[in-house]
Amino acid sequence: MKPRRIAPRLPKGWTLEEIESVRKHYDHQTEEEAAAEIEAAFNDPDNCTISVPKKLLPKIRKLLATAK
Repeated sequence: MKPRRIAPRLPKGWTLEEIESVRKHYDHQTEEEAAAEIEAAFNDPDNCTISVPKKLLPKIRKLLATAK
């Protein structure tokens, strides 16, 4: 019997090409580029970073998923 091939599950709205593009971006990124990207994320005036207890993450993720 031939093994059944299982199709990969993609994030909603993503294509294999988009996923491959993201993978290539991070696979070819230098340590300096990665550090600069992280630093830029922390300095983005439209976003903030907070520390929360891990036990609250499921509720926070659910709340964020419903935000528009």
